[in-house]
Amino acid sequence: MRYLQLYREGVKRLEKAGVQEAEADCFILFSEAFSLSRSSFFFKKAEEIPAGEGERIDLYFSWLLRRENHEPVQYIIGNQEFCGLKFFVNEHVLIPRLDTEVLVEEILKRESQAESLLDLCTGSGCILISLMKLGGFRRGVGTDISEKALEVAVRNAALNEVRPVFLQGDLFQALEGLSDQEKRFDLIVSNPPYIAEYEKKELAPEVLDHEPSLALFADHEGLRFYERILERAGEYLKPHGKIYFEIGCAQGGAVAGLCEKNGFCDVQIKKDLAGLDRVVSARMKG
Repeated sequence: MRYLQLYREGVKRLEKAGVQEAEADCFILFSEAFSLSRSSFFFKKAEEIPAGEGERIDLYFSWLLRRENHEPVQYIIGNQEFCGLKFFVNEHVLIPRLDTEVLVEEILKRESQAESLLDLCTGSGCILISLMKLGGFRRGVGTDISEKALEVAVRNAALNEVRPVFLQGDLFQALEGLSDQEKRFDLIVSNPPYIAEYEKKELAPEVLDHEPSLALFADHEGLRFYERILERAGEYLKPHGKIYFEIGCAQGGAVAGLCEKNGFCDVQIKKDLAGLDRVVSARMKG
């Protein structure tokens, strides 16, 4: 069998299984299994697959089966690019998304003088690690209630050669062992669970059946974590410190209102590339 034949067989299988973007997903699996770049595939696609590539063929077919069951490609190959950096991912963390890059880019653009950062619900650590790697933050702390998620975050920090501190606990509870000075930050950032329970039916099986529900869903129409964070954020920010949230596209007004209710000012809503509300930022009143 030739390389192109094997690739096309995979595309047909994914299309039959109802996988969106079957060609793109299949190429990712194929290129990872055979360690081929796009240009290498172009030059080799008409060649016969060598007899010694049986293990790679088996790996490719095992990955196809997982994708046919709608497991996300990123979990299958074990990585995802975010802000130009590589991150390890598995079923214990959300897959880093392009929407979240808007949050990181906004902080990098606006907060060049900030030195310390607290990332609540850090998950894979992609936000905190990207900001420390690309923005030069000298001190970063990430918290998460999931021990398994923090294991992934620690691995990603080593992969990207930064040294944040990761603490397990429910939001600010994780900081209890720090000194009063260590509990104060220039910035708080969070991409918390914000999907309301009634929105489950709108989710793709890749998300609903495979990504951790602990990191997806929140009570109070998806606003519960914003409420909890904002109720106590002032205790952990330095004077005039700022807070940045990723939000659901219909939550801009509600989260902005919660910021104002809890003593924040200069509230701003940033849209993503699709023109949808994606980031809310605010400053603590002096």
